[in-house]
Amino acid sequence: MAKKKKGITKANKTKLVKSVTALKDFVTKDSSLGGVTITNLYQVNNSANQVTFDLDFRNFGVSAVTKAELHDVNGTDVQLLNDVPGSLSNIPVGSNTLIDGKFLNIKSIVTASSQTPVPQNLNVSFSIDGGATTQAYPMPPAAFNNTGDSIVIDISIFFFHI
Repeated sequence: MAKKKKGITKANKTKLVKSVTALKDFVTKDSSLGGVTITNLYQVNNSANQVTFDLDFRNFGVSAVTKAELHDVNGTDVQLLNDVPGSLSNIPVGSNTLIDGKFLNIKSIVTASSQTPVPQNLNVSFSIDGGATTQAYPMPPAAFNNTGDSIVIDISIFFFHI
């Protein structure tokens, strides 16, 4: 019986290179408000299990509203959330096999209210679960300097399977 080779096969390497190329070619729109951007990858598996995400706004006294969509490079967008307020937990994106090769695009606007102590650094956690692993993504630094300041969070995650 022949031994099975370990490591990445040529076919899997080609898939991974295509996934990374698609991610690099993806353009994130700029915002006139102060903001942070996360652009990254998430590995899915070959199952029907649901992939979900959490987005937790941990600052005291802030308000947040979020939109999310699943984007196909062929131009098909599926709206997941539209102007949903507050922190989000266990939001379904789709099954592993369905979302392979697609982008999760999330845009949140977080605003400091009169109850928010300012200046204050933005404190947000973002994670995805249900694929190959649970993955937490670090949030780039941003700060509220005055009451009424808003920070735009743009998140783009490309789902891939090797």
